[in-house]
Amino acid sequence: MRFSLLVVFLIIPFSLSWGQDPCLGGAPFRILHFTKTSEGSFDHNTRNNSRAMFEAIGAANNFTVTDTDQSDIFDQVSNLLPYTVIVFSNTTGSDLLNTTQRAALEAYIAQGGSFIGIHAATDAYRNPSTWPFYNNLVGGIVQSGPSHTSDANYRGTMTHDVPGHPLLEGIEDPWNKEDEYYYWSEDRGGQISPGITSLLTVAKTGDMVFDSARAITWFRQLTGGGRSFYTALGHNNGDYTDASNSFRTLLRNAVCWTSTNSLLLPIQLLSFTARSVEQGNQVDLWISNEGVEELHLEKSRDGAEFQNIRAFRLHEGENKLTYLDQEAVASGDYYYRFSWQEVDGAVAFSPVQVVRIKGSPSLGALTPNPVTHHLRFVPNTAHVGKRYMIRDILGRRIHSGWLDTELVLSTDSWTQGTYLIQVEGQTGQSMMFLVQH
Repeated sequence: MRFSLLVVFLIIPFSLSWGQDPCLGGAPFRILHFTKTSEGSFDHNTRNNSRAMFEAIGAANNFTVTDTDQSDIFDQVSNLLPYTVIVFSNTTGSDLLNTTQRAALEAYIAQGGSFIGIHAATDAYRNPSTWPFYNNLVGGIVQSGPSHTSDANYRGTMTHDVPGHPLLEGIEDPWNKEDEYYYWSEDRGGQISPGITSLLTVAKTGDMVFDSARAITWFRQLTGGGRSFYTALGHNNGDYTDASNSFRTLLRNAVCWTSTNSLLLPIQLLSFTARSVEQGNQVDLWISNEGVEELHLEKSRDGAEFQNIRAFRLHEGENKLTYLDQEAVASGDYYYRFSWQEVDGAVAFSPVQVVRIKGSPSLGALTPNPVTHHLRFVPNTAHVGKRYMIRDILGRRIHSGWLDTELVLSTDSWTQGTYLIQVEGQTGQSMMFLVQH
């Protein structure tokens, strides 16, 4: 017998250019503000002012902030999924997260999460063999000896590399700013990762080779569907306390841009599901289209390397597409995503759907899924008597209790969307998703 985990993402439509700004309306969202510094590493002591800055920005821009300098929130990917963006603010050192926590962050990014790194975020995991995923995510590694201009208040001149980009809205060009400007020379262990797009370039800051004009702020699209933004600015506490400065404007823009899904074409993605059926894995896509000619369905077994398995020609208006992957018969995880070509020729990706095929379900039997009025959950014997909690996609607790041999709940009062069932176990939490229609 085959079992499946059904997950549905509902995604709002975006404009032809850069996408709808979630800071201007819609459902409120959450960001995670992480400020850990490894023992023995340089601590910028900006965490409190950075937190206060993001809280003030969020109060005016439709989001709330969870702040921590403890890494245990990364213990499971389910802890991270409620957050639209994760911010590493002046994080320094090479043991910020353990192996399990690193895997959770990688899974979060693979499932469409976004990332913001500030200043010393490139001073974390400087050995490129330790965690290359992170180096690629943040986009660079600061060099050694010296790492930056000797003057932490060096007055640098920055110019816009992508004029008109929403990340630069309200930022003067040129922008003169006092800061500690990082170096990236590969000869001294630095790097700027391939695939980033430079947003701000600082003019020459001295007489050494590594003082030459260089990128100081950049961004990139992530293959999971999210976005990454990094700025090497933000060494001084004054950057975070001045409510009128351009640094705060830049970070406001960064949150709003990274929290915008990367679906930039004139498509409204109404639903995207992947589930296990008797004949294989069935992938269903429902979109409203205003001019896109073709979408490609891609599959992966490891969540990293994807192969194109089907091309779909689209017509104007609503399109309902179905694909049966009859080769998905072995147990394990199957990852699916859609790709398309943007108006500028770049390739973009949808969030990733995962189907897990096992000999028995991880938690138990949940019917129906999607849910309309009632749900019935029969847990595996190992989970009877365990504490459970049901949360919405924003992480708010909807229901909790202790599992008996059967759980029946009315969902009439639930809003439409995705929900998470979490069950405590001896080795941590297990989870599965359900959808309320």
